[in-house]
Amino acid sequence: MQIDQVFSQLSEPQPSYQINIDKSWSQGRTVYGGMSASLVFQTMQNLITDTRKVRSVHINFVGPLDPEKP
Repeated sequence: MQIDQVFSQLSEPQPSYQINIDKSWSQGRTVYGGMSASLVFQTMQNLITDTRKVRSVHINFVGPLDPEKP
């Protein structure tokens, strides 16, 4: 699965999202941290309609994001 295929699942703003991430984007039992963070950021951009620019993002990983599970 290519990165554009992963992000195409977030192409339309929706009230909530369920996406699948291929196991090739994981290490051990979780999706790579950079991929997880970028998916969160893209979802935030889709859901927040505010016109302010994001200057920084702080993301904590508190549990694994299982690949190949919606």
